[in-house]
Amino acid sequence: FFVKRRAELDGMENQFRFLLKAVEALIKQRKELGGSLQEFADSVGALGAAEANRPAAQSAQALARVQSKIRDLHERQAKSDLVHVFGVVDEHVRVIGSIKTCFASRAKAFHTWQAAEVNLSRKKEAVERVRASAKIRQDKISVGSMEVAELEKEAQESQRLFIEVTSQLRSELVRYEREKAEDFAAGIQNMLRSMIETQKEVSEWGP
Repeated sequence: FFVKRRAELDGMENQFRFLLKAVEALIKQRKELGGSLQEFADSVGALGAAEANRPAAQSAQALARVQSKIRDLHERQAKSDLVHVFGVVDEHVRVIGSIKTCFASRAKAFHTWQAAEVNLSRKKEAVERVRASAKIRQDKISVGSMEVAELEKEAQESQRLFIEVTSQLRSELVRYEREKAEDFAAGIQNMLRSMIETQKEVSEWGP
């Protein structure tokens, strides 16, 4: 279960990071385009103001206003992309990073538990060798028995921590799959809705 989920998370993280860069590039392009459109609108507006021919001047001014509106739409769309997609994707990346930290904590807890079990096994073997020795020393057996009891406690505590971390990780994975998938879908839907509204607004301008 955990091996499969870790592989899936690694793949998703790579995909989200790629998408994050793509969205960043898209937002940057929209802003740059908006700036270029404003420069064009300003130039056309200045040309219209200097034009002596009234129809030509009016046409130039109308074109400048249209370009300014298009600039506003691109800036608005860039803000929408930032809120609806970039923010959601960035949150996904950060949450996946937190879950991977939980994976690392689980692995560390497992190795600590296994090391405690190995130490316990070695100490038990050492005590048994003392018991089987021809020269039995009760003091060594007593000390060894106390050490075995202490190592047993350490092993049990390490096992408890491993089980606890595993349970927390499983809960985080279930929560992520349920909530974050819904958040991402909502972000994409909001972005598409914003783009459709923008296109509709442009189409309603008319000639």
